[in-house]
Amino acid sequence: MIDFSNRFPDEKLVRVLGDTIIYSASGFRGTLKAFMNFNVERVGSDGYTINLSTEVEIIKKQLSLRPARGHQLAHNGTTYTVDAIVSENDIYITLALKK
Repeated sequence: MIDFSNRFPDEKLVRVLGDTIIYSASGFRGTLKAFMNFNVERVGSDGYTINLSTEVEIIKKQLSLRPARGHQLAHNGTTYTVDAIVSENDIYITLALKK
């Protein structure tokens, strides 16, 4: 299998394919590129869908502060509030959002 990860680094993918968001928190306001994910299923321990949520994947290098509950971001005229950190690795942080 061919490894394309070096040819398409995450920063370039997000810059070209990502959604434009405005992230706002105390002391920080900036325009970022990220991946918005709508209708993400939250599944309970019984295997049934609990609800559908909106998530955003942001490259951590773009942020000068750690995301926290209550921070806000805007996408296509809709404002969302950070509800929780869903996952995080060396490159991305995924946030659950609520309207």
